[in-house]
Amino acid sequence: MDKEEILKRGREDGPDEREQKIQCDAYSFAGTVGCVICIIFIVFSIICDKNPFPYCLIAMAYCAAEYLYKYVKLRKKHDLIFGIIAAIAAVCWALLSIIKF
Repeated sequence: MDKEEILKRGREDGPDEREQKIQCDAYSFAGTVGCVICIIFIVFSIICDKNPFPYCLIAMAYCAAEYLYKYVKLRKKHDLIFGIIAAIAAVCWALLSIIKF
């Protein structure tokens, strides 16, 4: 095999590590933006004397999903602990949302 053929096969195999890192960074950034927007809506809801529970639910569900996914992939105990805590908080916010509506 010559150099060009090796490079061509490498490009056909799929995304390289750089592209995968950028994709992961994009998901992380998008999640951070989503949580910041939830916090803004929570503060706005409190100021306007509205129900902030659905926004709290969204933020906690995001955190639970992130930590539990990391636990499944990395098997780190602290990810499991934080994931369970966030999941319990999400259930509590969901119940409060249902009761408040």
